[in-house]
Amino acid sequence: MKIERLHSAFSGRAQSTQRQGPAWLGNLRRMGRGMACALLCLALVAGCQSYRDGKSRTVGELTDDSAIQLKVKTQLMADKNVNGFRLNVEVKRGVVSLHGRVTSQGMRERALEIAGSIKGVASVEDRLEVVAP
Repeated sequence: MKIERLHSAFSGRAQSTQRQGPAWLGNLRRMGRGMACALLCLALVAGCQSYRDGKSRTVGELTDDSAIQLKVKTQLMADKNVNGFRLNVEVKRGVVSLHGRVTSQGMRERALEIAGSIKGVASVEDRLEVVAP
């Protein structure tokens, strides 16, 4: 009698597990999104400003460089004296490289000034070419 009860109890659980999946899997799925977000935030925060020698960049360095690139490009486009749409901005470990063509020396100097004024910029490489309009 006891064996039959145990068998029916286990077979009922097995059937419900097959339908819904294991209970721990459901909990993992519910926690998964939150955990993924938490791990991503931790990786971003942990790597920020942790510059090191070597060829590869940390997640924080990539994030910092992307933020700097966005700020520089936005400021260049917002400035009336610089045609920021025609300039390319590259950032690697805080070093900003400006590429493109400008129509005057004043425009070149203003673009370099804007890039250098952004927080987090270590230096600015001038790869701009002055061409006649």
